[in-house]
Amino acid sequence: MANYVEATAATRDRDSWAITCGDTVGRDTINFSAKVLINACGSEVNRFNELTGVKTEHSHALSKGIHLIVDLELRERRVLTFFASDGRLFFVMPMGPKTCIGTTDTRVTDPAVSVTDEDRDVAQACNDRYTLE
Repeated sequence: MANYVEATAATRDRDSWAITCGDTVGRDTINFSAKVLINACGSEVNRFNELTGVKTEHSHALSKGIHLIVDLELRERRVLTFFASDGRLFFVMPMGPKTCIGTTDTRVTDPAVSVTDEDRDVAQACNDRYTLE
C-alpha cells in the first residue's frame, strides 16, 4: 500500500499483474507486481477498467448533487421519502430548526464535476421556496 500514488498502467501477465504507478507528490515512478488487483477507484472505476482492459458486465452511473439545508422546522420529526417526477429518490429530513432536502442528483458522464450556474439557480429556488419569513 502507498499513499499519493496513482496507477498509470496495469497489464495482466499469466498469474500476476504488472503495475506502473506515479507518485503524485514526488513525481517518481513505481513499478511492482501483484497477484490480485483491486479496483477501488470510486468514481474513476470505469476509467481504470478501460486503462487495464478489464471488461465488466456493469459500470458506474455517475451523478452530482447536493443536499439543501433550509430554514424550515418540520412539525413532524420523521424523514419523508418519495420519488420525484423524473424517478429520482427524494427526501425531506428534519435537522433541529433546519430541514435537509435531497438528493438533487444530476446524471453526468465525467467524474470531475463542478458547480454550474444552473445548480446555483436550483439551490436558490429551493431555498426561496422553503425559507420561513
